Amino acid sequence: MTPVAMAQAQDDDTAVQAEAGATTDEDTSARRLGAVTVTATRRTQDILDVPVAVSNIGAEQMERSGISDVKQLTSIAPSLDITNTIGESYGAVIRVRGIGTSGSNPGLESATGVYVDGVYRSRSNLALNDMPGVERVELLRGPQGTLFGKNTTAGVLNVVTAKPSDEFEGSAAVTVGNLGLKRFDGTIEGPLADTLGGRLDIMTMDRDGYTENEFTGQEYGGRERFQARGQLYWEPTDTVDVRVIADYTDKSEDGSNFLIYRSITPTAEALLGQFGPVPTAQDEISDYYVTPTADRKWGQTVLDRGISAEVNWDVGPGTLTSITAWRKFDADRTFDPDGGPVDLLYDDRDGEVFESFSQELRYQGVSGDLDYLFGVFYANDKIESRDSYSFGADLEDWLGLLVGSDTLFSAVTGLPAGSVFPEGGGAYDVFKQEGDSVALFTHNTYQLTDKLSLTGGLRYTIDDKSLDANLTSDNPACEAAIASGGEGLTTTPAGLRGLVCIPNFDTRRDGRYTDSRSEEEFSGVLSALYRINGDLSTYASYSRGYKSGGYQFDRGGLTIPNPNGAQLEFEPEFADAYELGLKGVFMDGLVRANLALFYTELTDYQFSYVQAAASGETQRVVANLPQLTSQGVELETVFNPTEELSVNFAATYQDADFGESDFPASLSYLEDRGNFNAPKWTLVSSANYDRNIPGTSLRTFAYLDARWQSKSDVSFSASVGPNHEQKAYATLNGRIGLGKQSDLWTVEVWGRNLTDEKAWAMTGAGTLQPGTVQGYGVEPRTYGATLRVKW
Repeated sequence: MTPVAMAQAQDDDTAVQAEAGATTDEDTSARRLGAVTVTATRRTQDILDVPVAVSNIGAEQMERSGISDVKQLTSIAPSLDITNTIGESYGAVIRVRGIGTSGSNPGLESATGVYVDGVYRSRSNLALNDMPGVERVELLRGPQGTLFGKNTTAGVLNVVTAKPSDEFEGSAAVTVGNLGLKRFDGTIEGPLADTLGGRLDIMTMDRDGYTENEFTGQEYGGRERFQARGQLYWEPTDTVDVRVIADYTDKSEDGSNFLIYRSITPTAEALLGQFGPVPTAQDEISDYYVTPTADRKWGQTVLDRGISAEVNWDVGPGTLTSITAWRKFDADRTFDPDGGPVDLLYDDRDGEVFESFSQELRYQGVSGDLDYLFGVFYANDKIESRDSYSFGADLEDWLGLLVGSDTLFSAVTGLPAGSVFPEGGGAYDVFKQEGDSVALFTHNTYQLTDKLSLTGGLRYTIDDKSLDANLTSDNPACEAAIASGGEGLTTTPAGLRGLVCIPNFDTRRDGRYTDSRSEEEFSGVLSALYRINGDLSTYASYSRGYKSGGYQFDRGGLTIPNPNGAQLEFEPEFADAYELGLKGVFMDGLVRANLALFYTELTDYQFSYVQAAASGETQRVVANLPQLTSQGVELETVFNPTEELSVNFAATYQDADFGESDFPASLSYLEDRGNFNAPKWTLVSSANYDRNIPGTSLRTFAYLDARWQSKSDVSFSASVGPNHEQKAYATLNGRIGLGKQSDLWTVEVWGRNLTDEKAWAMTGAGTLQPGTVQGYGVEPRTYGATLRVKW
């Protein structure tokens, strides 16, 4: 080869190497993860600059995972746990890092605050809605109060819906699936005038139930839902923008997934056999069978609506923000509290009404190295809770069998057989509470150096609440025992005494009770963040949280012989939280990882449970426990191994424990035990594959996510023992699809809980049925297909 040829070949090799290097750089650039910004801190910030653990879940990820309502967020957020009991209007608990408000008493505020477009939802069950038109969801861990209108002790779930587009466009999705699922999601948006835009999101859904009456074949758990959200976005000037949102939700469900769980004792089985077929008790769920009393209605209806207005006005060096909101939530329920075929008790007048008005004002801006925020918050909440229990047709005969005599109650009360616990008797209690909350708060970040910043926040809160309760009951057995001078109660054995005057029907607790209370508390946060370099930061933080006290909405909290409204009070709850974190982007932008170590100690933890009194009575009460601690570690990672493939992995280890000091005698068994529904380990992982098909305008995609959690105690009534332990289990969700690269249309096939894992979400002791445990199962496998179109 001539020198010229050798030189030419060397130049060609150099060119090929340069082209290969350029191609590699382009491939790597396409795979690099974009910056993650969050707004839950009331500022638009790179997640690396936020000194708190926060997860950001975008609309695309929710769509691929098939997340259509708030409860399903747990499939991709390991530190989050959401459970509910009788339908979605009752008994909802949102837990973060193993901490949440226990029980279903409406008087308890949620430890985890939920905000939708800046508006606070005062109870967890008010937040369990579908999520059409959502732009993103942000989960902040730990106490909050210097950024958001209301203060919390566990965390904040911040839901942000999409604003109207500058261009006229729309979308629609039609979904069909098993269990008779039919769902429609539609959006239309665009400019209405030069400075005015609008958007309308609509969702309608109908689905059959998956629980079946073991004896009649009737199905329960069907859903019908309608939701609409309309909004206007107006920019009258360059310095002012106004966003008005109105939403309306109508939901109805028939029945519940209330199953007989674990072994029925021989005694209970023999008693049940005298009334008819004995329900199947499942040590492990094999089928979703329920056995409610025939001809007793099960179901619930929910009407939820509200309107809010957010105004942002650039004034001087900062921005003044006003958020004004009104909301009202109505729920009506009927259900069979014993869950069995014997007609013992039924509830046909239960429900709640929540009405709230809130006003938040914030002024925030930047002055030199100081990023400041000052705010004031006011909320007025009105609650009406209806708590009813009625005697069933079989109650008297059943109780007679329990005590071994069908004449003993007549002997104790002097009433003829058949009139001791007459069908339709019982109790009807109405609790009304009004609360006013006023707070001043500030949250400020000072940039000490190019790499080091300090954040300090302080909140001062005044909470006033008043109670007006009217309790009525019709219990001839208890009335007769009292009329006899109390001899019937004094001489009756303790266990029988509790049946004659069951606390929920104890006429000695009848009457009108009023009370009021007021609290003033400080809370706040102090943190430091060090930006090691452009891709790595570390932080340390301390925060103090506070959740107000209040009143339990249950007559079981009243003490005989001198009941009064103050006995229904419970005290505020406090949290001290410490956190160390590391956040970074690695491998030239292909990997993002967040690591957090946390320790939280709650004092005066508000705890709702069923208490057994020395007299043999059982009653639902709310107590302040000395402490609850949660400590552990969280890891979140995202990795793009190829341009088409993205892999997420997250893990949480949490040790949520009650400690071992100063427990009430009735709760001494909780000492040094773990909290309920708080598995030590939770792992979630997902993979998303999206590829354009060469030579066409089409693309194909596939998505898979899994959640595994270790064993945990899942009791909702503070019962402990093997009967309330759920073994470790995993759920798997997936979706595959084909569509236009322009997203003009897609066709998708999906499934949730693909392996049809059967597990208990919550359990509790059977009502008046010795040896039985009742439980709520996780949803079985669901699958279907979705067609989406956009224009």
